[in-house]
Amino acid sequence: MKINICICIVLSMLLATAQISFAAAEKKCAHVKDAERFWEYNMPTEAMSCLDAIISREPADTKAHFVKGAYCLKTGNLACAESRFQAKPVRDAYRSEISKLYKAEAASLLENGDDNRNSILYYTKAFEYGPGLQEITLQELFTSGRALAMKGQYEAADRELFIASYFSASFGNQACDIFYGLGNSMKIEEALYFYDKARKYCTDHNEEIGRMLLQTAKSIAKIPEMEKQTDSLRNEAIKYLGEKKVLSELPSYKICNKGTYLFSLKKGEQSDHWVMFPEGMMTNFTIGSSDDKFELLYDDGQVVPVWTPEPFPQKIRTKFKIVAVTDQQEIRLVVK
Repeated sequence: MKINICICIVLSMLLATAQISFAAAEKKCAHVKDAERFWEYNMPTEAMSCLDAIISREPADTKAHFVKGAYCLKTGNLACAESRFQAKPVRDAYRSEISKLYKAEAASLLENGDDNRNSILYYTKAFEYGPGLQEITLQELFTSGRALAMKGQYEAADRELFIASYFSASFGNQACDIFYGLGNSMKIEEALYFYDKARKYCTDHNEEIGRMLLQTAKSIAKIPEMEKQTDSLRNEAIKYLGEKKVLSELPSYKICNKGTYLFSLKKGEQSDHWVMFPEGMMTNFTIGSSDDKFELLYDDGQVVPVWTPEPFPQKIRTKFKIVAVTDQQEIRLVVK
């Protein structure tokens, strides 16, 4: 009997406490500033519940709707934010504030390394609510991006310049010039990074960049052991000039049909392309020079000195480069 009485007393106390707590919560959420206080004290759940309580009592409270939208935005819930901001009374009363909120969130995303997709969305929203904010914001982004580039913070610079160029092509052309100029100040290995950035913004410098890369590839194509570097630069040049143009000037191989082909190489140089023959064709050729002091370097690594009586190997598909042991003014290849 005593136990039952005690249980009843405890339950009554808990119910009374709950009622008091509920009444206290109601009292604490009398105004939007109460929700703001919860937010300031890093209590987002309580802040949202407080706003919901206020909106439930006063559905026409535009400030409560606006503040809830702002908190939704800060927690990454764009759909929730828009459901509040799109209401005409809220939009009309807080258009400028909403625009600035989106701008601030977009800037925060950029600073934290956003890949531009979300920041573009947020800047788009900012400019929708505040069209007058666009021009000054884009100028700020471009100025900041240029300064970051000059400080060597290239990825951060690229993110900001890309946003400016996304909304205004004129900033894209200027960003292109910035990265092109940086590339020209670097050694070619480092310059490739900047040329790729420039190419993303405009095509104005493609011809100059492509020509420089192609000429560099040509200059090393005859140096033994430089095939990988040559191939890499050839592929880079293709990005700017196109495959047809680059391969017409610096092919990786040439198919030699029946006819005569001449090569001129200095001591230590090799042909700048692989010599090959039509598929299915019986390889029948002669090759020589005044002193025959050159070698055939096959693609499997086999080396055949031409000045020796060693016969040319029979392969399923012949593919070789010509390597000069002495200066060779004219090497004559005759395909029969």
